[in-house]
Amino acid sequence: MFKQLISSISALLWLLLAGDLHAATHDHFKIARKDYGYSTEFEIDAHHNHATIKKSLFTVRTCYSLYDSSGEYQGYGACRLLCLGVFYNWATEIDIYDAKGRWIGLIDGQMGTTAAAKFSIYDASSKRVGIAYLDKEKTGFTIVDPENGELRIASYMRQFIPDAPDHWVVEIYRPDAIDSLIMRIFAAFAVDRQASFRADT
Repeated sequence: MFKQLISSISALLWLLLAGDLHAATHDHFKIARKDYGYSTEFEIDAHHNHATIKKSLFTVRTCYSLYDSSGEYQGYGACRLLCLGVFYNWATEIDIYDAKGRWIGLIDGQMGTTAAAKFSIYDASSKRVGIAYLDKEKTGFTIVDPENGELRIASYMRQFIPDAPDHWVVEIYRPDAIDSLIMRIFAAFAVDRQASFRADT
């Protein structure tokens, strides 16, 4: 009886530890668009915290600004004007800046690809750290390592819900590979432009 109790407690502790290790090495959240009278927001629903990305409506460039669950400003992404992204969403280029205004990366829409859309992701040292591919059904992106296309960094999947606003589910398998601000700004961009990749149904 006592041995069984000890065994059960050990198993429970192991499961709890495994869950904590999984949470520490894996990021998961849902993101959905909310339109208000004079603003558009993208609500991020995560297991450990929530956040909001606000889209600028009265600026020359489209900007996505991230705020954490406490309302603290975390940084923003600004779409470039002097690029094909002004006309084609697959060619959009987004500069990413942290809360102190420091440039920390770039999301760069690529031409000349057989994929439905392809975005290269660069870090603060201008090193390419990920490539995002839009799938054939145009319902999701997969981000892979630029040196090893079989190594997945993240997946972004659109959830179609009949007669209701749909949302996207994001799974980040390697949170240390790309800055989380870049990953969240890319999520807001995907949700914002989803109809241009595949019409709403």
